[in-house]
Amino acid sequence: MVLWNNCSSTWRYDMSSHDDGNGVPDQATAMIQELRSALRKSAEREEKLQSKIALRDEQIEELTKRIGKDPLTGLGNRYALGEKFRELARFSPDSLVTLILIDVNKFKSINDTYGHTAGDAVLVRIATILKEEARPSDTIYRYGGDEIVIVGEARHARTLADIDIEKFLEAVARFPQAVKSFGWDSLNCWGEGVRVPGISISLGVTADVYSQVHEAYSEESAKAFLKKMIAKADEKMYLAKHSGKDFAASTVIEKALADPKK
Repeated sequence: MVLWNNCSSTWRYDMSSHDDGNGVPDQATAMIQELRSALRKSAEREEKLQSKIALRDEQIEELTKRIGKDPLTGLGNRYALGEKFRELARFSPDSLVTLILIDVNKFKSINDTYGHTAGDAVLVRIATILKEEARPSDTIYRYGGDEIVIVGEARHARTLADIDIEKFLEAVARFPQAVKSFGWDSLNCWGEGVRVPGISISLGVTADVYSQVHEAYSEESAKAFLKKMIAKADEKMYLAKHSGKDFAASTVIEKALADPKK
């Protein structure tokens, strides 16, 4: 008599019982098949579980997008920015839209030198400063990494000639000034004896009207309108960064500033 132990069950079979033609007793063959079946079912259950986990993760990601909030700064996220431009393109196609792209100067160096905890603390504080300085009609979004976008809508304006450009640029200038003047050594993230760096931001500013670029509304057109404005602001932001200025305005704004009647 031979014993076959499978977990808590003990199987017994008689070596003298009939075999399956290959020298393996019938009872042993049945038990091997049973074990193989159990392993196959276990693998199938594991595969289904992994599929459910992957689906849940996708649902969480999609829900996060639809909530529209960046979890670190509390600003709108990139999905919410796209929604804002779809809304502008559909319901306010003739309104003047302003876009400010903000980048934290030497942010990688902050992360590398002082750690990502310090980098996160800087982003959170800058987000707070921008919210405090923004106009009530402005909406603010974390575009990605250390880049932040501020969108403004002048519903009464159809061109830059319809707004006070100097006043608008004065409002823009307050953002980098407020960041520079903040007491950065007050943040509890640097460690003892650390010389706190001066934190500053560079801005690129542009303005446009959806209906002057696209004839009718579509999601693709709204996406293209946002992409175009980001590209213009990005170009000016890097110009400001490399020229040592706080911000630089797009050509269309500079021309309007030079000749406000146009």
